[in-house]
Amino acid sequence: MALTKCPDCGAEISTEAPTCPKCGRPNAPAKRKAGTVSTGCGLVIIIAATTGIVSWLSSGNDGTSSDSGSTAQTASAPDEPRPIQSYTAEQLYAMFHANEIKANKTIGNAIVRFTGTIGSIEQSDFSKTPELQILGQCFNPDDCEDPEAWNTFEADLTASELSVAARLVKGQTITLQCNEVSMPVDVYAQGCVIVHKGGKAKAPN
Repeated sequence: MALTKCPDCGAEISTEAPTCPKCGRPNAPAKRKAGTVSTGCGLVIIIAATTGIVSWLSSGNDGTSSDSGSTAQTASAPDEPRPIQSYTAEQLYAMFHANEIKANKTIGNAIVRFTGTIGSIEQSDFSKTPELQILGQCFNPDDCEDPEAWNTFEADLTASELSVAARLVKGQTITLQCNEVSMPVDVYAQGCVIVHKGGKAKAPN
């Protein structure tokens, strides 16, 4: 408790007393020290600001970590090169006709390369791309030299092979590399490019 002097009688009185106990003069309340209120408010503001900054930094760090994790998870690894499997046309035809499910599993996502004999050369009415009929299986063992004695399957070439396909002939041996081989109704190769073309030869035995 602080003391002060009464301005009228000079008696020492408490700053908290409402009047001077000696002369009865009203006692003016003590003035608050300058800066008390502002210091308190400033302290509150500083605490609030500090809390906000800490919360923002925590949120920012979490967001950054989350984004980084998301980016790492969604980043796709570079595509691995597809393997290449090689067959003769007869092997490919026989494999699918023996067991289509096993053939699909064996090939998987591989690129298929096969060598066979051209039975016919056509052009798609829709896409105008070359379509080859490849000899797949001789159903008349006594007359396998006749292309008509063979079951054939279709191999669709890409548009880039059009000029080369224009120079092909029936009975010519050819090696194709195809993006996909399946059996929707019969053996069907698509997305094929010519790897090698040989001369005209007898139908394979």
